[in-house]
Amino acid sequence: MHLIFDAAGCWHRGARIVVSFAYVFEGAGQANSGAGGMMIPDPIETLVADLPTNVFFAYGRYEGVPRVLDLMDRHGAKLSSLIIGSAVETSPDLAPEIVRRSHEPDAHGQGCENSFQLRIDKEMRFIADSVETIRRVTGQKAIGWNAYWMRSSIHLLETLQQLGFLSQVDETGREPLSVRACGSGFMNVPYTFKVNDVLSFPFEGWNATAYQQALRDEFDQVSEEGANRLRMMVLRLHDRISVTGLPGFRAQ
Repeated sequence: MHLIFDAAGCWHRGARIVVSFAYVFEGAGQANSGAGGMMIPDPIETLVADLPTNVFFAYGRYEGVPRVLDLMDRHGAKLSSLIIGSAVETSPDLAPEIVRRSHEPDAHGQGCENSFQLRIDKEMRFIADSVETIRRVTGQKAIGWNAYWMRSSIHLLETLQQLGFLSQVDETGREPLSVRACGSGFMNVPYTFKVNDVLSFPFEGWNATAYQQALRDEFDQVSEEGANRLRMMVLRLHDRISVTGLPGFRAQ
């Protein structure tokens, strides 16, 4: 995610707002049992395959990613794909399409799991393994990072810069923040929860029209504020969710 703003704290070329699509590619990277994502009343037994949830994730791999890539092409938009390493290993033909279509591959871990509880050397290995997997499958090195459920360790910033990352998408504030550590520049990229599709998935009480209005309201508010300060709107999409009926992302 290459973000540029000038010394006065304004977006490059006078833009009022940056809108970024952060697309999570997780399909087939989830645990066989215990993965989140389906509203099933009774928890699955430990070590028993959760078939409905696994099929749900498989939908993202076989249907979600191709459809969203086609949709981005149709509108001339680019996205940053937050990639689980083990997911792209199972899709060696699909994953390179992200790079071929000029989208940015970013790292989201080697598996759908947290690393903040690991020792610094083990967390570095966990992150480095995902970078190497993405490079091997897509041919491009990931330079952006997003921790699983944004749960970062206290030493993550130093670790990321040692590994050559330029940005992370783990900030829940609004303004992009440029920081320096280890003698180099680094960008903390914000996003808001309320336009994250995983929180707007059609559970009980979901309303497609209300969600579409929320997107419009978010854009209008952030754009208005962008006249005087850095403002950014990040839409977090997931491979298995964003094409299942959210009004703003239907292929038309």
